Amino acid sequence: MSLIRANMKSVIIRNIFAVGMHHWGPREMSIGVIHYCKWEEDNPKDQCAIAIFANKELTRRVAYIRREDSSKLFKIFRDGFVKDNICYVKAKQPAGSRFSRRTGPMQNISLAFRCNDENVTSRMPKSYTDEAMSAAITDVKNNQLSIRESSKKYNVPKSSLSDRLTGKVQAGSKWGRRPLFSDQDEKEMIKCATDRAQWGIGFSKSNFIRFAGAMADSKGIKMKRGRLKQQDQIDMMQCPVSE
Repeated sequence: MSLIRANMKSVIIRNIFAVGMHHWGPREMSIGVIHYCKWEEDNPKDQCAIAIFANKELTRRVAYIRREDSSKLFKIFRDGFVKDNICYVKAKQPAGSRFSRRTGPMQNISLAFRCNDENVTSRMPKSYTDEAMSAAITDVKNNQLSIRESSKKYNVPKSSLSDRLTGKVQAGSKWGRRPLFSDQDEKEMIKCATDRAQWGIGFSKSNFIRFAGAMADSKGIKMKRGRLKQQDQIDMMQCPVSE
């Protein structure tokens, strides 16, 4: 699960995986066809289980969301975020594009739902603390535990722990893409704009973008299509100016 997009009350979660298609009969979910899923809070084997159904009446079960994803996703049902307690699912790739020895073939899916809470955040909260992740990394590096054992002991995702140990993700890194400019660079640009305003010299949005582009060129920073994105402009406008 790597991307969540929120738009008003509609939420889309991508890169989730469905399992168990071979067990329930259809072998794989049809790509692009809408399926439905619901949290099975009374499931005797896994209270986090989320089942996928072929019909809106939820009578034709075709798969389950893999445990690694459902252990996080069940919270949106439990906490009352999902309207009518039903999510919509679409398969994005054929079954077998990924395979697990424990669960068999997996199928990449996207999940969408209408949210009851207008203040829904743009991403799901982490299910672990930074301290727990640091402790898990330390245990593995000291050869005390394997990645699987450390993940279970500290209740951190095995994939996240593995990414930090292999260097794919730096320890302590934050969600989102890396900023183009440092905090000091942004403060300098904002200070330049406010100084010009105090002197009565116009500094329009287009001038500001060109100024930022010139600074990026001088520092060897590459920007897509050679200009700032709208979110970069908003972020810098909110940056506090040092006195």
